[in-house]
Amino acid sequence: MLVNTQRRRCAALAAVLVLSLLMALSLRVVAAPEASVAEVESNIVAHTNAFRRGQNLAPLTVDPHLKRAAADFAAFMARTGEYGHGAGGTTPAQRAERAGYAYCVIAENIGFQYSSAGFTTDALTAGFMQGWRESPGHRRNMLKAGLTEIGVGVAQSAASGRWYAVQLFGRPESRRESFSIRNATERPVTYRLGDAQYELAPRTIRTHSTCTPATLRLRSPQGLRGTSLEPEDGAALRIEAGDDGRLRLRGR
Repeated sequence: MLVNTQRRRCAALAAVLVLSLLMALSLRVVAAPEASVAEVESNIVAHTNAFRRGQNLAPLTVDPHLKRAAADFAAFMARTGEYGHGAGGTTPAQRAERAGYAYCVIAENIGFQYSSAGFTTDALTAGFMQGWRESPGHRRNMLKAGLTEIGVGVAQSAASGRWYAVQLFGRPESRRESFSIRNATERPVTYRLGDAQYELAPRTIRTHSTCTPATLRLRSPQGLRGTSLEPEDGAALRIEAGDDGRLRLRGR
């Protein structure tokens, strides 16, 4: 009787061991997805340009100086946990300059994401792009007229697992534009260039230097007469008075 009992116990134990082995073999270890930094950076550039093209804006080219500045700042935030455009006590313009970028215009978008389950490359890209598109300030930066170049940096914090991304936009100083406007009338003339208003004395010329396109609107004593244009680089504009007393812009 004792022998039979021991045999039954051994058989039961063997069955448990076999069942455990079968269960272990049937389990599959699913690793958390791991996004590729280089691919996310490249995808963000591509998605940003697609977004701009959808708004009839020219695509941006990758500048190595802006890319270096963006990558360094993303790595800094990932390493320190500091977050913000002023993290580390520097500004986007200062970071661009330190990377060797002589700028006319600088704009910056930043963001971070975290998931305990990890991210695929596409999911991480989509998360950053969605956040920026839905934020008025970030959206405005991506669609800013006059920008010509971009640099993107992405880094993950080893301590927190957070992913940080930086978009650094620019227009180099070498692309600064200028035009002149001459008041050929005998009275002062008021006009607006973008959001700023100017008064130009009779028979005088003023030269404007700009980094971003702006519409020039001429205002006559009778009010706005629809005389407006976007000056081209190197244009020589002339304000004249017609026989009806209305002011007109000549030239491009």
